[in-house]
Amino acid sequence: MNLMDLHALAQVAEHQSVRAAAQAMDVSRASLRRRLERLEEAVGVPLLLTNNGGMQLTEAGGIVVERGMSLIQQAQAMTEDAQTAQQSPKGLLRLVLPVGMNPQWRILASKAMYAAHPGVRVHVREAEDPLTLLRTPFDMMVLFGPAPPQGDWYSRVLHNVPVGLYASVAYLEEHGEPTTVEQLAEHRVSAWRRPGESLAHLELKAGGVVFCQPMLATTNLYVVQETAEQGLGIGYGATATLMAASVPMKQVLPDLIGTQVALRALSSRTGRSDAMVSAIQKNFDFLVSTILGSSES
Repeated sequence: MNLMDLHALAQVAEHQSVRAAAQAMDVSRASLRRRLERLEEAVGVPLLLTNNGGMQLTEAGGIVVERGMSLIQQAQAMTEDAQTAQQSPKGLLRLVLPVGMNPQWRILASKAMYAAHPGVRVHVREAEDPLTLLRTPFDMMVLFGPAPPQGDWYSRVLHNVPVGLYASVAYLEEHGEPTTVEQLAEHRVSAWRRPGESLAHLELKAGGVVFCQPMLATTNLYVVQETAEQGLGIGYGATATLMAASVPMKQVLPDLIGTQVALRALSSRTGRSDAMVSAIQKNFDFLVSTILGSSES
């Protein structure tokens, strides 16, 4: 079974069209069809069907694509590991990030990485829930929350990020500072909604949660902080970067409301280069400890 044939099937499944897949692969449609026919002949069952939505995978085709992509990733990893053995990290790093990472973090990370590893190029993908990209090729993934299901990846906690309420000092001077959870109903609240949550809620330090109807609920942490900095209300999100805010900020009800959320790093067991990923992870660990402080885990 040819790896390029597997790649061809995956491209047709992604683009739902032989023409679009051929253009993406820069090959002729005839050549692409020959690859598909050869693959179906090798497997012995139909892998594609055509309906009003375009070309779709059969159940067997879905199995072949899922397992075939793993084979392709392993082949790529083997090739790049051989090429980068005994060399300084270089090549393409495929990084997956959650939406809403603070731009200042990005700048610090980019400057430090390019200084330490000038031969590394970075391709960044962002997702509201990075775990939805687990089955796509990646080298490192950063996400908030619990560990993913077991699979072809390593998972570890970089930092336990404090989460709580905060507002600009100017907003609190104008509108008053709530002293009880009930008084929050008198204020506009922008709340961070973690991936997978259907409703925004505030976590009590004593245990349990308070469900709220915020003026804004978003998976984007940076939007929550920007909204609070602009004096549009009280934010509920990560408090670790408030010292870098553009205006004076203050935590609200810090003894009553707050929690910690794990900032987690995943690296693919079939990643491009174990040496490169290891070097980048060390750099990433240093940046996290510098930006967020030592973990309280």
